[in-house]
Amino acid sequence: MSSTSPTAIVGYPSVALALIVGLLLAIAVPVVVAVIVGLVVGVIAFVTVRRTALSIALHELGAKPAPPDRRHRVDNVLEGLCLSSGNTPPAVHIADHSSPDAAVLGRNADEAVLVVTSAAADDLPRLELEALLARALCMIDSGIETPTLLCAAGRLLGRGSLAGRYISRHLAPEAVVLADFASVRLTRYPPALANVMARAAAVGGVPTHRTTDHLWLFGPISGGSNDRPPLDQRIDTLQEL
Repeated sequence: MSSTSPTAIVGYPSVALALIVGLLLAIAVPVVVAVIVGLVVGVIAFVTVRRTALSIALHELGAKPAPPDRRHRVDNVLEGLCLSSGNTPPAVHIADHSSPDAAVLGRNADEAVLVVTSAAADDLPRLELEALLARALCMIDSGIETPTLLCAAGRLLGRGSLAGRYISRHLAPEAVVLADFASVRLTRYPPALANVMARAAAVGGVPTHRTTDHLWLFGPISGGSNDRPPLDQRIDTLQEL
């Protein structure tokens, strides 16, 4: 991730919105009134995005709290991984997708929310599910507030190319492979993570979405707006370990 502060990430689109509102109002009302209204709108947007970033991101991902019967396998694997890594077990949500994938959201490690796709929660063999969840826990360690805020800020900008470009400016593609390595050190079995990636590639990954592509560990295989290294390249790297 970029070193840009979370405040700046939300502040840029909030200021842009304030300017747009102020300029539009200046056509019909005194400039002073337009400036005041624009500032108020910008402040409201800033506060709202900061407070609701998690709920916005979960909504954009189509994720819902996992019912007990569907999270049993995930909880069992998470418990062992969290004991090994020292992480606090995150809350678990499920998003209905045919590609195995996961995302981690929240303000900090103690309040993290793990989103797993239905394909991952229901269908992955245990070793591959462990590899996927280990990779998600490594994402928590690298920081989850920035990607969560980027999703919310991108939503403020709309779902078009502007949101995608804004989000891409704050991503660091080189961090992805480092997190892959960190998760393999946790499970000590590189082929499992490579197999999950291969499964995701075989079905084309999750559907592309400008404001959420960057949240997924793998994301859409083509047509997405994320700047991660190609999945086949990540697979080849893991197979060399």
